Amino acid sequence: MSFATITMKGRLGRDPELKQVGQNQVCKLAVATSERWNDQSGQRQEKTTWHNVEFWGKQAENVAKFFKKGDEIFVMGDVTSDEWTDQQGQKRTAQKVKGFKFDFVGGNQTQQAQPQQNHAPQAQMAYAPPVQGAPNWAQQPQIQQGYAHNPAPLPIPKAGAIDDCVPF
Repeated sequence: MSFATITMKGRLGRDPELKQVGQNQVCKLAVATSERWNDQSGQRQEKTTWHNVEFWGKQAENVAKFFKKGDEIFVMGDVTSDEWTDQQGQKRTAQKVKGFKFDFVGGNQTQQAQPQQNHAPQAQMAYAPPVQGAPNWAQQPQIQQGYAHNPAPLPIPKAGAIDDCVPF
């Protein structure tokens, strides 16, 4: 089995759907990406493509918690295909993205409405081992809480001080 990895930035077309699957959770998203260009006559054209995206485990819970319809999202994931036979006996195929990383793009309306303070927790990406019961297609990254801070600028070294540190 081979995977094609995709990176996309788009908007949610509906609120995330969080479901329990056995002892695990899955969050399903509809993400719209748009391409804009001018045709030969100079008319502005736009093509929107919809992507079905899934996140599993703790990530699924966090996506459902922090995103809603209309929010921008950055997604990295593997493109996979589901095949089945419909009621008329036709073989059907649908592609979806099994996300292994997501991030906020420019903040959503909820985040923009609340002013951030220097020590307010912010979500940070970190990779974790796969969640038990989740598909074995990729590691499941988790959102971890960190603290934003504005560190003081580093002091500028005095002339000649740098030469002592350089090993060559």
